[in-house]
Formats: sequence, structure tokens, C-alpha cells
Amino acid sequence: MGLRIGIVEDNAVISEMLQAALQLSGNEVVIYSNAQECINALISAHWQNEKLHDIVLTDLDLGQSIDGAEMIRRVRQFIPAEELAFLMMSGHDLVEQNLLRQNLLDIRVLLKPIKPSELLKELKREVAKK
Repeated sequence: MGLRIGIVEDNAVISEMLQAALQLSGNEVVIYSNAQECINALISAHWQNEKLHDIVLTDLDLGQSIDGAEMIRRVRQFIPAEELAFLMMSGHDLVEQNLLRQNLLDIRVLLKPIKPSELLKELKREVAKK
């Protein structure tokens, strides 16, 4: 059985490529074009005692909207880490990633670009930790 993965990515081409690759591996994938859309869906499901995803994969930089780190902080006010795993991607340098890790110690940050097979391994690893 595959994973239930939410993807938050503002670049439609990247999100479609990720979706196609992860679905080919037998996973269920839902795309969110911005952080607020994902926050709303996750919190709504949580209040209805539903679990939408095993893990949410988010980009750090989401354009003009809330960034991936802030999205995670907001979701964590309602849904604890034990109930929902997150994995973040970033094209930013290691200095910025290290600063991010200081604020979100339990979130793994992957440097883009990443091969789909490696991404799937990382997603499974993060879910297994929960």
C-alpha cells in the first residue's frame, strides 16, 4: 500500500512532475497550490477526525504566499508531529537550511533538485519515524 502524500508547491510544472512520479510508485497524491489551501484542508479534516495524508511535502519558498516553514508552524498549532509528518524541499543554500532547522528541529530539508526515487525513500523514512 502506498503513502497518502500532500504536496504544496507553487510551480505547477514541478507539482505535476512530482505527482506523476509518486503516483507511478503507487502513492495517493493531492496537490495544493499554496500553503493556505493546505492549512485549511488539514485543519478541517483534523476537526472531523479524518487524516488526509501520511506526510506533506512542501517547498520552502512558495512565492507570494506563506512559506513552507510558516505553514508547518501553523498546522502544528492544531496537529502534533506524531500525527502528521512533514518533509521540506529547498533550492536555498545550506546556511538558510541550517537556520530553518533551528526553528523546526524535526523537519528534514532536502536540497533540490532531487531524484524521484530518492524523494520516495525520504518520504517513507519520515513516515516510518512517526
